[in-house]
Amino acid sequence: MRGMRLLNNNDANRIKDIQKEIKFLTNSDNRLDILYCLYKSPHTLKEIHEKTGLNNSSISINISDLENKNYVINKNDVYYLTNSSKMILTNIFYLNKSINFFDCNADFLNSHKISKLGINALKDMSYIGDSQLVEANHLDIYKVIRLFKDFSLGSKSIKTIFPFMHPQINDLLNDWFSNDVDVKLILEKRVSDVFIDAVRNFKFEKDSKSEISVKIFEEALDFALVVADKGIILGFNKEDGKFDQNAVYISEDEDAIVWGRNLFEEYEKLCSEYISLNELMEES
Repeated sequence: MRGMRLLNNNDANRIKDIQKEIKFLTNSDNRLDILYCLYKSPHTLKEIHEKTGLNNSSISINISDLENKNYVINKNDVYYLTNSSKMILTNIFYLNKSINFFDCNADFLNSHKISKLGINALKDMSYIGDSQLVEANHLDIYKVIRLFKDFSLGSKSIKTIFPFMHPQINDLLNDWFSNDVDVKLILEKRVSDVFIDAVRNFKFEKDSKSEISVKIFEEALDFALVVADKGIILGFNKEDGKFDQNAVYISEDEDAIVWGRNLFEEYEKLCSEYISLNELMEES
C-alpha cells in the first residue's frame, strides 16, 4: 500500500529487544500474576501474596528478577511498576485482546479480504474487540444495507469509506441534507464517478448547512467503514472481490470510534484533495 514505511535496522533491532522483553515478562504464569497485581496498584509483598495466592518464595524470586531488570521498584517496602513496564504490559494486554478477536472471528476473517486495512489498523484490532457481527437472514435480506443508512441517523459528523455504490443513495443524501450533517467520503474511482453523477442529479429544495465532500482513492478498496457519532460499521469484500452485503461488524465503543477515525485519516492522506459536492449541486 502507498505510504507504508519499511523497517530500517534500528526498527528491526528495537523489535528484537521488545520481543525479548515480552518473552521474559510472559514466560512465567507466576510472574504474570504478580505483574497484573501491580499493574492495578502498588502493593507490599504481603498484599501480593493475599491477592495472588502465590507462596512467599515464588513472590520473592520473581520480584527480585523484576527489580534487577528495572521492571519493578521498591519504595518503603511497597512495590511499583516502572513507567516502561506499564507501557509494555498495556501493549501485551491489547495484543492479547487483538489475538482473541482474530481467534473468535477466524472463519469470517479468513473468507474476507482484510489486508488493506493496513498494518496500524490490524495491530490495533483490540480497539474493536467488543464489536458485534450483524448478519442478514432470509427474513431480512436487506438488514446490512439498511444498517448503513440507519446507523448514521442523528449524527452530525460522518466519515465513510465505500467500495460500492449504496443502492439507497438518494435516501442517504436526503437524510444528510435534512439533518445538516458534515459528511466526508472516500470512494474508489469507479464508485466515485457514479456517486458524483447521482449527486448532480439530486434535488434538495430546502436550505441546508450540510457539507458533503469526496476524496477519490485510485486503487480498489476491499472494505467499507462508517464512523458516526455513536459508533462504527466495518464490512469487507469477500475473496471473490465482491463486497459482502450480508455481514458487517458494528460497535458503539469509544475505542472503536477512535480506531475508525484513525483508519479513515490514514486513507485520507493517500488521496487527492476533497471535491465539494455542494458546489457540484450548485453548478448543476
